[in-house]
Amino acid sequence: MVDTLTFEGVAPGVDVEHVVEPGGVKETVVVAAPPAGVSSWTWVLRADGVSPVLDELGTVNLVDADREIVMHIRHQWRGIPLGGG
Repeated sequence: MVDTLTFEGVAPGVDVEHVVEPGGVKETVVVAAPPAGVSSWTWVLRADGVSPVLDELGTVNLVDADREIVMHIRHQWRGIPLGGG
C-alpha cells in the first residue's frame, strides 16, 4: 500500500506530491508543461541539530555536529536523480 498526499495547484499548472516510502517521504513537483523561460523553486529548510551541505552532484546532505550524513535530499530533474538511483 502506498500513501500519497497531493497538493494540486500550488502554482499555475503545478502540483506537489508526497509519497510515504519505507525510510522517508519522496516529494515530486509535477509540472503540466515546461516553463516558457527560466524558473526556480525555493524551499524553507528548518532542521535542528543538522546543517545542510551541498555536494558536487547537487545533493543536499544534512550533517550532524560530527559531519556525519544523517539524511540527504537528492537533486533530480525529470524524476531522474542526477546523483544516481
